[in-house]
Amino acid sequence: MYLFVSQLEVTDPSQKKVKLGSLMLGQRVNKQVVLVNHSLLDLSFTLTLSTNTPLDPKDLSVSPAGELKLKSGGGSCKVEIQFSPQQHIPPFSAALQAKFAGFFHPLLTIEGCCKGVEVHLDSNHLSFGAVVQHCKTSRRIVMMNTGDASARFHWQTDFPPELSIKPVKGYICPGKDVPFEVTFAPLKPCNDLRYENLSCFIEGSPSVKLTVTGSCIQASTSKEVVNFACRVRSSQTQSLSITNPCSERCSIKPAIEGEQWSATLFLTFEPNQTKTFDITYRPLTMTPDGHKHLGSVFFSFPAGKGMLFSLQGTATPPKAKDTIMHELPAKTKHCEVLQVNNWLSRQQR
Repeated sequence: MYLFVSQLEVTDPSQKKVKLGSLMLGQRVNKQVVLVNHSLLDLSFTLTLSTNTPLDPKDLSVSPAGELKLKSGGGSCKVEIQFSPQQHIPPFSAALQAKFAGFFHPLLTIEGCCKGVEVHLDSNHLSFGAVVQHCKTSRRIVMMNTGDASARFHWQTDFPPELSIKPVKGYICPGKDVPFEVTFAPLKPCNDLRYENLSCFIEGSPSVKLTVTGSCIQASTSKEVVNFACRVRSSQTQSLSITNPCSERCSIKPAIEGEQWSATLFLTFEPNQTKTFDITYRPLTMTPDGHKHLGSVFFSFPAGKGMLFSLQGTATPPKAKDTIMHELPAKTKHCEVLQVNNWLSRQQR
């Protein structure tokens, strides 16, 4: 019986290999072949596809479906092959076979592929944990393109003010990765901060989504309040001991509140290094009885860690510049010239 089935073949030998080409998503191609029965018996059979990789029938289909009957001695029928990919499909090879009484007879092979962008993130959820208020920390995620087409991408523009991502837009090639740095800088204390479905739009592919979670805690204040005391328009400098709590080198910019205090703008720390930080109190106004100048200095380290010091200052009356004494005869007039210096860098009245 197999001898007769083997005489079922395509009329055009060049169509024993049907090349569907390389399509993009949304494209479609139809190919038509003619089968002929050269045997001495009528044949009844069905058409089946055998592929080296699983294919969705919506992507690759053969018609007519069901049982086909061809008369002996030249009976023929038309077979239509339709390739309409709805997803990225790597290069494949499929065998079109005639199934007859338990036998599978190869008729032709089909080759094709669908180029497309397959982009995904190595993690769709990013957890920052607890971060100190007004500090910031960063995490890394990676975008991967496992498809065979390049694409442009851009993140949504309405990111929450506490979050930022770099790069915001770019281009990703097939088989390549693009790393992103996501920075979390919370503004207000909150036990549960959640940002869901942050979208990155991909050219020619569905967007990818990212969810970010974390919390914001208040900075731990040093138990010891740093007190300053000096005469108005003079100064006092004190040293604070600051330790880098991170196992990485970093440069930080201390945030000072209170116009009476000043210090160096930047500090550079080696991993876990302790340094002294000089801060100067230079009051331009006296403090009334029972009141003090109030301020603070905040050190923000990577990984969301921070250190806050409270500052208090007392400004006493200025020291007398000089004592002027003269003996004058009675009923005489005397003029004394006094030198007054402007202690500010701007004009005063």
